[in-house]
Amino acid sequence: MQDQSLSLGQPSPYPSRAAIELGGALLALAVAGTLARYLIFLLVTGESSAAAFIDSACAWDCGWYKGIIADGYGEPGSSVYVNRAFFPLFPALAGGLHQLTGLTIAASGFAASTVFTLAAALAARHWFGANRHAWWLFAFSLFLGPFSVLLATLYTEALFILLSILALNAINRQRWLAAGCWVALLSATRVTGVLMGLAIVAGFVVAHFAANGSIRTLIPAALRAPRLLLGLLVAPLGLLGYMAFLALDVGDPLAFLHVQSSWNRHLQSPLGTLVAAVSRLWTTDLAEFTDVAAHWALLVGIGLTALLARRGRIPEAAFCGALILISMIAGSGSMLRFVAGAAPLGMLLCELPAGRPGLRFAAYPVIAALGVLGTMSWFAGSTLLV
Repeated sequence: MQDQSLSLGQPSPYPSRAAIELGGALLALAVAGTLARYLIFLLVTGESSAAAFIDSACAWDCGWYKGIIADGYGEPGSSVYVNRAFFPLFPALAGGLHQLTGLTIAASGFAASTVFTLAAALAARHWFGANRHAWWLFAFSLFLGPFSVLLATLYTEALFILLSILALNAINRQRWLAAGCWVALLSATRVTGVLMGLAIVAGFVVAHFAANGSIRTLIPAALRAPRLLLGLLVAPLGLLGYMAFLALDVGDPLAFLHVQSSWNRHLQSPLGTLVAAVSRLWTTDLAEFTDVAAHWALLVGIGLTALLARRGRIPEAAFCGALILISMIAGSGSMLRFVAGAAPLGMLLCELPAGRPGLRFAAYPVIAALGVLGTMSWFAGSTLLV
């Protein structure tokens, strides 16, 4: 994809007026999102303390990250041992901010994730190219949308989305080594981050055929591309580094997988997960609403991935398809959050109404309304986004 969103011109040591206005607009969105979530917190809990607001947003998996930052990974045989399911890059970054600033761990997570979300919004400009309407919809959804509460607390979502966009930007510009470096960081954030390596391969294949290459010349061309080969070698280093740490620390390089049984997650057939999802798409029982929402998220994710492929976004489709497939092997639990973390799916959703003014303007209140519902469910203790 060619970047048409920026006109660089002559280099300047000072930010342009347009860049300053853009940064100001994104900061305003970040502030608006924080204030909206605070008002919802006030409404749901009746508390008004800023510290209580930040601490209440730090729920569910956030507690595991807090423990890693405060005390490190748990000892074998202890209940805390299962925190090895959580990869180290994000707690290392948030923990570093905690040490540097003296902020509480929850506040450090809020600050780090907010910065990552701002950076993701900026990085997404390149992915959208000249389609500024779609980009603004995406930026708005990051700060005020249904998953915005996850992007402003001690969760990996903001960092994962940022690194995914940076990797895809590099792939779409055929910067294979840079892409591999971003994927290495992705694979140190979540195990599924390593799947972006498939997007590098897909991007090279697409570029090869676009340059009138053939199947016969594909592998020789890849072997003559040292940056591609180096990028693919670098891509899994985050995952391999964590596995090496686990092997040395507890003698089990796959401990992050083996501890999943503590959450009753076991490997299963992805086809079985799909059949179970299709068979239960409606309920009147609020206790089952989270499961039904996860089933819809799975089906929508599959549909959007197919649409990415149809639109020629092959690297994005390869990444999202692999991510959804791997998630299905662990069942449909947390599927809504996994699909939300697949940045290309959200970006495609914002492209769909962007070309029609009526749909585009209607999308903003819909996104905001879903943001209110998602945030209310979070502060109410619902497992919807967990």
